[in-house]
Amino acid sequence: MAKTEVQLSFRTTNELKERLELQSKREDRSVAYVVRKAVEEYLERKEKEAEL
Repeated sequence: MAKTEVQLSFRTTNELKERLELQSKREDRSVAYVVRKAVEEYLERKEKEAEL
């Protein structure tokens, strides 16, 4: 079954936006990709912590 993607928006600081843009350029990826990966990694860490 194909993944369904949804749009999510949020407010952030100019500094964080600039950092995301810089990192996305370093990785030659979109800002959306960098944000998605950061959120996935954060949730995986938190879920593992909750299991302890």
